[in-house]
Amino acid sequence: MGPEEKELFTPALQAELLVLFGLLTSQDERVVVDLGDSPHAKGMKVLVPQERAGDPDFLHRHKQRVAAEAEQRERDRREVEGIARASGMEP
Repeated sequence: MGPEEKELFTPALQAELLVLFGLLTSQDERVVVDLGDSPHAKGMKVLVPQERAGDPDFLHRHKQRVAAEAEQRERDRREVEGIARASGMEP
């Protein structure tokens, strides 16, 4: 995503997209919860079941899981780029 697209992807738009996604994919009522910043995402928002939205332990575990997945993706990206460079390709 380029700078122009990133500028348009505001927190408000992100929240609206999450609500829409929840309406399209879930039979349970879900709400958008702001998890705050993490090393890989600023103003992280998630869609969770309404009854779990006030559970700080659940939200903390969810934030940790999302952060761990982002870290794994970053490690994978660096490894693929290293393989590409070693093969004489531009990553």
